Amino acid sequence: MLQQREHRLTHDFGGYMRSLGMYPLELPNGWGPLFESKETAEVFGDQFHSVRAYFLAKGGRCAHDASRLGFQIGRLTHWLHLLYLFVEPVTSSSPRMGQAVLGARIYAPKDAHEINVFRIPPTNFKCGDLDVLVHSHERVAKWNKGLCLVLEYTTPLDPVLLRPVSETADTLLEFSKGVFEHCQALVNKNSAPNQT
Repeated sequence: MLQQREHRLTHDFGGYMRSLGMYPLELPNGWGPLFESKETAEVFGDQFHSVRAYFLAKGGRCAHDASRLGFQIGRLTHWLHLLYLFVEPVTSSSPRMGQAVLGARIYAPKDAHEINVFRIPPTNFKCGDLDVLVHSHERVAKWNKGLCLVLEYTTPLDPVLLRPVSETADTLLEFSKGVFEHCQALVNKNSAPNQT
């Protein structure tokens, strides 16, 4: 409605609403109703099948969220309680405000010795052809006071959805493996014996 008006006030108000994440998403390849349609969310949730197979083989515990827009991988290591994969229409906890994201959150036990290695400055890394932004956190999980959110990874969702549906599962697997390997590298780097 605001886009149909040429007045400066409606243009400025539209910009303000977009900055708050209040705008209609235009997701590509028929994924437009992803966050409103249960059927579309079901189709998206089915794309986690490669992620499930990969992490089950590593001994992880896997489960879909009821919404099918999130996927939980638990207890991969003693320091990784939960790797939580998700898609969100907008996230308030990262600088990628105003766009839908694919993300991952890493939860570790509050008393894990390795928790200090996740205190890193904001950084970017490439995961295949995705640009992934990493933010360090140290927030107690609302659902379990013994756990902390230590890292959050986000990448724009559009490049993921622009691919043919046949490639979406591979992209989700590549992203989840990249996130896990990044965490593992942080732990390994900081647990290696000091070399003099």
